[in-house]
Amino acid sequence: MPGGWPALGLCPELLRAIDEQGWLLPTDAQDESIPLILGGGDVMVAAETGSGKTAAFGIPIIQLVQEKLREDAESKEGEERIDPALMRFTDNDKDPPLVLSPDGLGCSNDSGQWLGARTAYGVAPGGGRFYYEARIRGGGIARVGWSNLAGSLNLGTDLHGYGFGGTAKSAHSGNFVDYGETYGDGDVVGCLLDLDANAVSFSVNGRAHGRAFALSPASRGAALFPTLSLKSCAAEVNLGAAPSS
Repeated sequence: MPGGWPALGLCPELLRAIDEQGWLLPTDAQDESIPLILGGGDVMVAAETGSGKTAAFGIPIIQLVQEKLREDAESKEGEERIDPALMRFTDNDKDPPLVLSPDGLGCSNDSGQWLGARTAYGVAPGGGRFYYEARIRGGGIARVGWSNLAGSLNLGTDLHGYGFGGTAKSAHSGNFVDYGETYGDGDVVGCLLDLDANAVSFSVNGRAHGRAFALSPASRGAALFPTLSLKSCAAEVNLGAAPSS
């Protein structure tokens, strides 16, 4: 199937794990079996040893179990919403050299390399509008936005992230396009995810710049997380615990 692993209908968490294992392309057995199993089909594979049969069955089974657990959790009555006070960055999903503030709401990077972080909680598919702000500190460059768990922390360099950089560029899938205005030290960047319109837009100091991206079909089925990438600067985020600036 053209498109490799992303074309098989796997969730972002599995795509990220596959990438970390260095599996570049699915085998023929995996390519044919995984979409059928995810679609509810009964599949039997006869292939030689080393053809990837174990992963052909194991990978979609993991996804089906995850989907069932998520469905059960969402169907429970009285499900609690995440307290905005718990929304923060953690050491579990950041580039190691990046420094987090004690409250998990600030990130800093003194190096000349791009380093990023993603929050512990994200926004699940299903509609609604979600917004957060990032105040930039220092003279470097920042890129702010949203990504799913398969996305690079160098925001906007792959299919799974949507970023807006301080050089007035939108960034997605490695494409950098003129958008909005430049921003830097002291500026507040607003990041709006509109799941009703399947769109991402940004603002600078309250000046809205309209839609930057339409969400890809793959992104519409995955949770999206506030994400920052920084180069020689710092940022403080408001993820809902405080009034917007």
